[in-house]
Amino acid sequence: MGTESRSKALWAAALVSAAQGCLVADPPEFEDPQQTRPFVHLTKTFPFPGDILILERRTDGGASVTLTLHVQSEDLGEPLTVAVHLDGGQPGGPPFRESDFAPATFDQPRDLVLENLNLSNQADGCHRLTAIVAHASRFNRTPADGFVRPGEEDWSESVRWTVNIVGGADVPVSINDCVMSDDN
Repeated sequence: MGTESRSKALWAAALVSAAQGCLVADPPEFEDPQQTRPFVHLTKTFPFPGDILILERRTDGGASVTLTLHVQSEDLGEPLTVAVHLDGGQPGGPPFRESDFAPATFDQPRDLVLENLNLSNQADGCHRLTAIVAHASRFNRTPADGFVRPGEEDWSESVRWTVNIVGGADVPVSINDCVMSDDN
């Protein structure tokens, strides 16, 4: 057998053995998940933030509202906090209501429900409710400028509602009653 024939035979044998063998790709490299900011899905939020909420006082003088925020985030074991401020709140001041919610993963969107926000002590007329959603560690817990720590603003979401509290059914309600500036 000549050299050329021997090369062809080795080449053919190598080709046949490679075709019969199984090719195994390297396993994919998975990265550890990274914490994400919370994303509030506005179209699944109730009541819808673009609507003016009309709250008629009950006969006992009470007025309350329940807010539901549909949120998606990778929490890496850290709870989400929702802080609701009334009429703009005071930076670094206490929120009107604050609630913590169990952590979840990004593929587990969930509803954060704040039940019965009691507005009974508020004057009749228009008010602004602002819900700020962030991981608990990103909130500013000391008096300073801002509700979340400086530099952490991009790690939070906020949603605003306009609420018109009326003293009874005999009080006319006008959409003009709730025209508010961005400062409120």
